[in-house]
Amino acid sequence: MRKFALGLGVLMAACVCTLTLGISTRAQQQPAKTTAASRDELLAAIERLSSLVEMQSRDLAGQRAALLEQQQKMAALERRLERLAAAEQAQTSAPQVTVQPAVATLSDNGSAAPPPSPQADALADRVSKLESSVAAVQKGSESKWKNLGNFAFSGDLRLRYEPFFGGGVTTSPAPDSRHRPRFRARFNVNAKFNDEWSGGITLASGDQFDPISTNQTETNFFQRKVLNIDRAFVEYKPIWAKTLLRRTGELTLTGGKFGYTWYRTEMTLDNDLNPEGISEVLDFKVKTSLLKRLVFVGFQLPFNEVASGADSFMHGGQLQSHWQWGPRVKFAGYIGFYDWNRTDPIRPAQTARLLVGSTNNNAATATQFASKFGILDTIARWDVTTWSTHWPLMLQFNFASNTRACSNLVNFAPPQPVCNPRDREAYWAEFQLGQTREPRDIRFGYTFARIEREAVLGAFNFSDLRSPSNVASHRLNFDYQAYRNVTLSFTGLFGRQLTTATSAEERYLKRLQMDVSYKF
Repeated sequence: MRKFALGLGVLMAACVCTLTLGISTRAQQQPAKTTAASRDELLAAIERLSSLVEMQSRDLAGQRAALLEQQQKMAALERRLERLAAAEQAQTSAPQVTVQPAVATLSDNGSAAPPPSPQADALADRVSKLESSVAAVQKGSESKWKNLGNFAFSGDLRLRYEPFFGGGVTTSPAPDSRHRPRFRARFNVNAKFNDEWSGGITLASGDQFDPISTNQTETNFFQRKVLNIDRAFVEYKPIWAKTLLRRTGELTLTGGKFGYTWYRTEMTLDNDLNPEGISEVLDFKVKTSLLKRLVFVGFQLPFNEVASGADSFMHGGQLQSHWQWGPRVKFAGYIGFYDWNRTDPIRPAQTARLLVGSTNNNAATATQFASKFGILDTIARWDVTTWSTHWPLMLQFNFASNTRACSNLVNFAPPQPVCNPRDREAYWAEFQLGQTREPRDIRFGYTFARIEREAVLGAFNFSDLRSPSNVASHRLNFDYQAYRNVTLSFTGLFGRQLTTATSAEERYLKRLQMDVSYKF
């Protein structure tokens, strides 16, 4: 800018000299009157030129001030950026310090800022060594973690308030209402050892003598509550089986105390029951427009092993078929058979309170059942995609029949218990609309169940029914996903026995459940 102003001054001086020289020449050639007029014009021109130079000087000074202000703003932004970078580094797991090289800026005289000092170089070297050390520690920690296996931890906690109203036969006064607070706590540890082997352990609250519920009633004078081993299993999916089946099928072998490997409803087996033994699943993918999968399931489940005498066990199997009925409807059909062998030891265990959870309602004495139990179980399920992904619809129907109802009467000495072989069938119809996956999701549903006295083995099915068999029951449920891991639920169970010891009809027992569930 100074060079530009100097050049402009020289130019102005040259112009003035030229004008003066020209005027002097003309003054020698023109009369005195003309010379006086020209002198006035020259003075006016000089005054205008001086004003123009002064104005340009002010403009140049303003531009210089604006440029200096912009440089100051840029320097402030650079300092703010450095502070933000330092804050982000402080939030990382390992302390990291980044030394930025000094930004060279021009001073007023055009010289550059001095280079970084030797202290800054030393600090950068120390930081580099620290980063290398932290990386080595992290690598070692990851290696040790891998040696422990790929563990996954999860669980849930549920608080429940459960009042009871009604019940009893119509010829007697209704019993007093009951108000029961309960909780359920479960903790899961699962591990995948490699592509073939996996396993897990689950700890759960509840009575160790109750196999069909993990609820713990808040009672017994503030005594400490226990945790039990609810699951302990190993699962094997051999790679050689995929090769043998040409990658269209998969074999899964499971042993220990595990979750169900087959599909069923609570009419035959409670959701909280975890069977023990071994199971085999052969799953085939089918490439057709309708049929998508065929699954074969087998299981062998001991439930009473004794040192002397015959053991008790249940074995059976299930065939599953999965279909795609158009773009919105999926259908699954299940047919299975539960062969319960030597169930009589269940009765003295119930009598001695070594097996609790359900009050027996099968025809029996204190030591024997009037029936044997070979249960044919068929289920049809539809999953429908509705107008919204938040409102899927599920419909299912379950029919079960005990093919050996009252067949154990031949082993009774007179007098025999009363057992009607026609009381062998059970029905379960259910629909659910909605889901509980995302916050503010809603699900509601209705279930009707009718279970005749000898249709199922009552020791292991749905624990919340009015009675495990000889019962008609309605269930209403409503669930609201309040937060990502918190669900609010209401369930109403309204049931009564089909027949009573007298000819009087039984009132419906109204059992209400209000839950708050947290999952992690």
